[in-house]
Amino acid sequence: MLTALRHRLTAAAAAGGMLAALLLAGVAADLGPYASQRAGADVCDEIIVVEPDGQGIFSEAGEIQCGPGSSAPGGGGPGSTCSYSVVSTVPTWLIELGGSLPGEPLPWLDIYLWYEQVCPDGSRALIAVPIGNVIIAGVVVSAFDMALWARDRLNLPNPNVAFNPDVDSPVGAATLVNLPTWWWVENWSSRQSRAEAGGVWAEVTATPIVSQWRGGDGGSPSLCNGPGLEWRRGLSESDSRACTYNYERSSAGAPGNKFSATASIVWRITWVGSGGAGGTLPDMTTSTIVPIGVIERHAIVTGGRG
Repeated sequence: MLTALRHRLTAAAAAGGMLAALLLAGVAADLGPYASQRAGADVCDEIIVVEPDGQGIFSEAGEIQCGPGSSAPGGGGPGSTCSYSVVSTVPTWLIELGGSLPGEPLPWLDIYLWYEQVCPDGSRALIAVPIGNVIIAGVVVSAFDMALWARDRLNLPNPNVAFNPDVDSPVGAATLVNLPTWWWVENWSSRQSRAEAGGVWAEVTATPIVSQWRGGDGGSPSLCNGPGLEWRRGLSESDSRACTYNYERSSAGAPGNKFSATASIVWRITWVGSGGAGGTLPDMTTSTIVPIGVIERHAIVTGGRG
């Protein structure tokens, strides 16, 4: 529908622009490395179609019209003081839009949300972003941006782990050589985080799916599809819910006469957002170092807890 010039603007947004947008929207956070699309015009008044694909701004320009007092490129984008308002008809300053006249409906209203950008220097731009995105302080923000932001604020806990046998020994709490050591995670539950700005939102859910025990003695790790099973008298190590690890030597001679075991949780990350958006993000892992003594049975002293 738009004729004449088609070109790609290569300016990428800085992460600081995204931060400024969220701060103005009442979301106080450090966004880290995530970049969003710059929404400002890099030439005089023009038509810009923004596709937030991580590669810059895709621009389709028809007849370029300069607004009153604007004969040089205007400056929108992160940190600017340009104003943005949603419009549905061709503004009066834009004389031609693919043959349309001022006051006529803008094209593609079923897939795009149109903004009129007005900057202090008098420059103007007509900007279209896909429905489900929004311009905040000169930055195009998507539900996916919100999902990344929310994911990094999940504050996933490190695993709290218990084990059995858990006996008193000269090195403190210890397990036994050549006896299956049961271990289990005590804080096994899903976590959620939500982020919203300018009507665009995302909710992220972290679900624990796998737990792992690395004994610290050089043996192969023990992997379980779940938190493990708290040991109780009468339970069998063949129980499919049980997570066990077998130490074949004592920890004598290790630093502090203990092994540094590592317990980990792998979290599956899913999200849903405005406009029906959603999907999965890379798994996350949290871990805890567990100093554990491993002794021969004859070294047990009285007062064992196993």
